[in-house]
Amino acid sequence: MAFSSVRIFQFRNLDDTEIVFTDKDIYLIGENGQGKTNFLEAIYLLCVGSSFRTRNESLLIKTGFREMSLTADFSDEGIIRKIQFKLDRGKKSIRIDSKQIRDRRELLAQFPCIAFTHEDINYVNGPPALRRLFINQTISLYDASFIDSLKTYNRVIKLRNKALKERRSDLLDIYDRQAAESGLEVQKKRIKLIEEFNSTFSYLFRNISGYNINLSIRYSPSWKTELSSDAVLSFIRENRNRDMMYKTSTTGPHRDKIGFYADGRNYAATASTGQIRLISLVLRASQAAFTADKSGLKPVLLLDDVLLEMDLKKRRRFLDYLPEYKQAFFTFLPDEGLVDYKESGPLYRVENGRISGEEI
Repeated sequence: MAFSSVRIFQFRNLDDTEIVFTDKDIYLIGENGQGKTNFLEAIYLLCVGSSFRTRNESLLIKTGFREMSLTADFSDEGIIRKIQFKLDRGKKSIRIDSKQIRDRRELLAQFPCIAFTHEDINYVNGPPALRRLFINQTISLYDASFIDSLKTYNRVIKLRNKALKERRSDLLDIYDRQAAESGLEVQKKRIKLIEEFNSTFSYLFRNISGYNINLSIRYSPSWKTELSSDAVLSFIRENRNRDMMYKTSTTGPHRDKIGFYADGRNYAATASTGQIRLISLVLRASQAAFTADKSGLKPVLLLDDVLLEMDLKKRRRFLDYLPEYKQAFFTFLPDEGLVDYKESGPLYRVENGRISGEEI
């Protein structure tokens, strides 16, 4: 699918307007703080049903108002269809052709969307939980059943931790078995994903960076990969005294470690800021390519000022190695050298929340 128009109503700082698109590649230019990222967030909301910036959805509504909506026309195999995202006094609704969408997985199955942001660097040098989050997101983009497995495991761990804090030993036998069964399902899918994902990731990093190294993602699960659910259950019970002492579950997929290794060493631990930024960009590009291959759907790409920190050669290689996509939205600063990417066609300027189109 590709968007042909987007209508904005009381969203963030953006003026109420309708924007018509005629190109596959959409370029927005403006200073920081003018609304470029807000517009990309609007596209993401229409595709995914949630924000890549906040969990507090009340922040999506323009200050002083109680509701907002985003409505878009998109092309689906030559047929023009409509999607709407609306918040009204805390109630969210998503509709496609007037049909209410009850489960966001319906969106993920139709509108794969990948956002490249400056915050992606945290997936590389941030806390381990963020690397686990990236892997979970990637699996969820093409395997809806993983969402259920992860929800079940997280629910069980939350209940188990509560029982540990209250010293409810009578409940732990039940939660231990549930944690072993649901946790192993999560672990197996992570292992499979990383084994397959590394082929794409290593290839793209080598070609985009120009470095003659084989960078890959290393997964270190809390439980040995060859263990059965009964063996994991025994392991959990062996560690119960420690869990009781710390009042939390000390093993399981919520504790798994993920890192970036080259030639047997932790590459990210000694990499420069520029190299870490490059890893984060390649991670997203690999996610887009891998998801497209798994789902058979070309994604929508959102690239929010992320090319600025690469030299011109790497920028060009990065763009050359992006996977095939339905549509891409790029944001740039006014002095960023847009001519290196776009010679003619429509350009959208963003200033104080106002988006205006022009030809270059």
